Amino acid sequence: MATHSEQPTKHPTIAAPEGDDFEIVPIKFDVGGLPCEVDMRELKEEMRTVLKRILLRLADRIEGLKISNVEEKVVLSRHMLRALQNQADCFVGVGKKDVELYFNVYVVHDDDRKFGPLIISEIRDSYELVLEQVQ
Repeated sequence: MATHSEQPTKHPTIAAPEGDDFEIVPIKFDVGGLPCEVDMRELKEEMRTVLKRILLRLADRIEGLKISNVEEKVVLSRHMLRALQNQADCFVGVGKKDVELYFNVYVVHDDDRKFGPLIISEIRDSYELVLEQVQ
């Protein structure tokens, strides 16, 4: 039995399935030059807290925007090899850490609006604030 499927897109797309209550907005942070002694759990939690603050301020300004959850997303990719190399470099006392942190923002679905572009724009505009609060 043959089935038809569309060619993959060049960029990831996440569409809400019919009847789904949430729009999922994926967020990626590239953090470079970290000291080797940085506690990754602590960094991830701090990034999540800062992200929540930004989103709460945005939700206060945008009518209809309701954030349900922000969670860390574990991504296994070719970048994991770089992370392993970073760990090895830190173990022998060479270099700094470069990490990629991924989060999913769950927004209550609204048929009339897409909040993803607004959220991404707000995070980009808040770059300096993110740096200041994480340091």
